[in-house]
Amino acid sequence: MWVGQFAVTLTVTGLAFLTDGFRKLRAVSIGVLTVLLTRLYFEVGAPDTVLGIEIVSPWSTVLDESIQLLIALGALVVLFRLGYRRSDLFMRAGSPSRSCEPIWVVGLRTERSWYRAGVAVGVLLLGPLVLFLLAGGATYEFGTYPPTELAVLVPVILVVAAMNAFTEEAIFRAIPAAELTGAVGKSAALFLMSAFFGLAHYYGTPGGPLGVLMTGFLAWMLAKSMLETRGIAVAFVIHWLLDIAIIAAFLT
Repeated sequence: MWVGQFAVTLTVTGLAFLTDGFRKLRAVSIGVLTVLLTRLYFEVGAPDTVLGIEIVSPWSTVLDESIQLLIALGALVVLFRLGYRRSDLFMRAGSPSRSCEPIWVVGLRTERSWYRAGVAVGVLLLGPLVLFLLAGGATYEFGTYPPTELAVLVPVILVVAAMNAFTEEAIFRAIPAAELTGAVGKSAALFLMSAFFGLAHYYGTPGGPLGVLMTGFLAWMLAKSMLETRGIAVAFVIHWLLDIAIIAAFLT
């Protein structure tokens, strides 16, 4: 399966670089290739030791996220070298004061800025996510750790969540968003990005059919915020806060 996915992706990437008809999909093809590389890393498995030192939790999680982040940064560097600008790849804060276009969700109105819409999205998703994690066995037992361990664990959770949020925003949305929108239009681009992100999390957290729906809706909102604010800030902050809940569930 992995061989087939890589073969198709490499073929499309080659066409994007070698033929005029596919040239506008260079960023999209690199984004998909980056996603596959990060997934391949987990399929192969993270190293148990580095320089003879055994890697244990939470540092194994830090290592995993660091490698994924480096892969994403590598993709961005390649695209910058190809002439893409920060604005092309949404690698700037953007303008969260811009209005959120109509959404058929209770509590989100057209006249709201993305500052307020972002808060509403975060609240709308954080509660169900925590309930989903608790139902799956998460305990959030921070009280069982001595202060010295908490002084390490809490910053690790915050940093790991930030790394994962940036990596996924870069490879699933920032890199492909502009080209997809230009190729198929905003609505179709939002659907494709949300479907890809949701299906990619079928075996993730949250997983299963419900997880696909939750992460798909999240991806739609985050991609929408990125396109409408012309930046990554709103999407990153929402994603980071949700990832804090997920990473904390894993590490406590």
